[in-house]
Amino acid sequence: MRALRPLLAALVLVACDDGTPEVDAGPPEADAGPAVPASIEHCAYEDVPPTARSGGTVTSGALSAGTAEAFLDVPLGASVGSYTARADGFGGGGFLEDEYARRTELAGTFAPSIGLETIPRIRALALSAGGETVILMKADISLSYQGFVHDVEAALGDEYAGKVIIAASHTHSSFGNYTGHTALFLGFGEMRPTVYNAFVSQMTAVAQAAIADLQPAQIGFTRMTGFDPTNR
Repeated sequence: MRALRPLLAALVLVACDDGTPEVDAGPPEADAGPAVPASIEHCAYEDVPPTARSGGTVTSGALSAGTAEAFLDVPLGASVGSYTARADGFGGGGFLEDEYARRTELAGTFAPSIGLETIPRIRALALSAGGETVILMKADISLSYQGFVHDVEAALGDEYAGKVIIAASHTHSSFGNYTGHTALFLGFGEMRPTVYNAFVSQMTAVAQAAIADLQPAQIGFTRMTGFDPTNR
């Protein structure tokens, strides 16, 4: 865990000129951080499982690939994340009507989702060769969260420890309430198990579907040497 340094405000004192010569106090002292470091004694830690097959030998093998995707099904009323101004007290953007009439328990002080125009998706690509399988996933959310990685790996089984990568499309028009990073509550609202658990279960299901779809595949590479003939 990393502690966030508090922001220090600069205080400027303005005084009348009484003719007294100014004394150069020299450069300000460097910020040494909080006088008393934040305690982490209340924190509980879990060991991260070792990466599957760590210490073994990588072997070559024929490539297989599988894909899967699904709509992201999150209860309406969750916050619309990744935009602090949607929170009451920081602009209230997103409360298009009477903001108090639109509040929900999930969103809290954030503008809640009330409908869908384009449904967010979860996509997965499974790649397998030489007895190793990795899962590359992408979700239509603003940013990923390390909890997704650990919990999806655990749900898939020990052989997928350290083998799951989850990326985000970085949309500002999808759900919040899923990150446990407290500093990011300012942009996503508080973490809600109802929302977070829905993410994990659906990501796991899409990953499993991609694994079940594994079939012989090839990876190709190409390059375009004439895409910029004037070197612009």
